[in-house]
Amino acid sequence: GLRRILDLGQADAELHGDIDARRALKRSVVDRYLDALSVRRATRSMRAYRSTLYAVGRILHPREFPLPRAIRAERTRAQPAASEAQVRRYYALVPMVSPVLRPRLEALLDLTTGAGLRAAEIRDLRGTDITVATIDGLETVVIRVGRLRGGTRSVPVIHPAKAARLRRSAERAGDAYLLPSAASGGPIRHVASRISEDLVRAGFERIDAAALRNRWILELAQRIPAVLLLQLADLGDARVLADQAELLPTFDLADATTMLRGAAL
Repeated sequence: GLRRILDLGQADAELHGDIDARRALKRSVVDRYLDALSVRRATRSMRAYRSTLYAVGRILHPREFPLPRAIRAERTRAQPAASEAQVRRYYALVPMVSPVLRPRLEALLDLTTGAGLRAAEIRDLRGTDITVATIDGLETVVIRVGRLRGGTRSVPVIHPAKAARLRRSAERAGDAYLLPSAASGGPIRHVASRISEDLVRAGFERIDAAALRNRWILELAQRIPAVLLLQLADLGDARVLADQAELLPTFDLADATTMLRGAAL
């Protein structure tokens, strides 16, 4: 950066016979210098040089070097949550599909609506990632999956039927993938999309794993503390809730006051 500033000053001094920082750092002089330099410099280097010289020039000539305006990209809204009716329809399809598709569809439904797993997490899930822990004297099926920011999280499956099915599937799979490829035994790439495509080919409606996971998130948001929701769902923020606030209950002043008093706040 400093070398380019000195080089620019020297080039201007050679042209005019004296050193004048204000003259050398005018926008037209800087742009002319950068144009000449770009012939023998890589694009990445030129971006760095331009940023440095513009920043210095802005000190002496703020009107000639206005601050760049950041363009805010419109944020993509969260995938709309599947409705309760949709979830019931998907489960109703399980006995109607082929024997090959049946366990995959049922596992996808149980893992998304019972534990909130993402499609990629379902793809990589092994039987040994599903265990049984005794909590308060009760056997509880627990799924261990990775967190986006590193480490793992453990998600209890409370729904009895879903927990029982996942436990049986895990026992059959052992150390293998829960939903393996029939050909290689390895994970099925884009397994959720493959299941959806198989459904469409069989004449049924498409299924979306993200929509099913978001239904699970919305249901939990109404029943557990926000901190626990972020932990179990591995969320970095509450955008999925904000984008679908119309599907969540609202509380009047009396309800809010009662809840805050109960929390001793």
